[in-house]
Amino acid sequence: MSGFVESASNSVRASASRQKRSEERIDQARTGNGEELGDLLEATRDYLRIVARRLIDDDVRAKLSASDLVQETFCEAHRDFGGFQGQTHRELVAWLHRILVNNLLNHYRSYRRTQKRKVSREMRWHSGVAETQGMANPGDLTPSGILMKREASELLEQALSRLSVDHREVIRLRHHEALPFAQIGRRMNRSADAARMLWARAFERLSLLLDATS
Repeated sequence: MSGFVESASNSVRASASRQKRSEERIDQARTGNGEELGDLLEATRDYLRIVARRLIDDDVRAKLSASDLVQETFCEAHRDFGGFQGQTHRELVAWLHRILVNNLLNHYRSYRRTQKRKVSREMRWHSGVAETQGMANPGDLTPSGILMKREASELLEQALSRLSVDHREVIRLRHHEALPFAQIGRRMNRSADAARMLWARAFERLSLLLDATS
């Protein structure tokens, strides 16, 4: 029994010693010791990377890695460390966690704005595709107008032929069959978000091919 008590007592003293050392290091960092602050942040890197990997959605993972998000969090922590009010390692980790989550939310907002712009481009492009497929009244077109639409249609078909099979299929389902992404995902054995990202990449690639021929 005495051995157990002694072991527990040693453990408590060791924990208190680590806590005191952590508080001292935070105080040193607060006085402007950049090297100490860097060491404190570095000690949390692996944990924050694990958190980031769990939080980053598949639809933005291609544009934002866990390591990049952690590094961005560290940069912001260096800049704003004067505003950190905690004293313990646990409080420091919680503070960094909040910064990381806020940064991730900012990336999501930026991603949503980008997606809205792409949807706007999709609507304009979709309208152009419909016209080249004969939705306009042929009687309203001059011979030169008919020729221009025929050339536009040929350019579109050439660009489509240069896409991968999956890219052509997702564009066909989205623009020709007008299916929602959830249904496209089921057709292509993907989630709705994965189908949306596939379409975004396909549409971006198609836009580049069309721009190159214009």
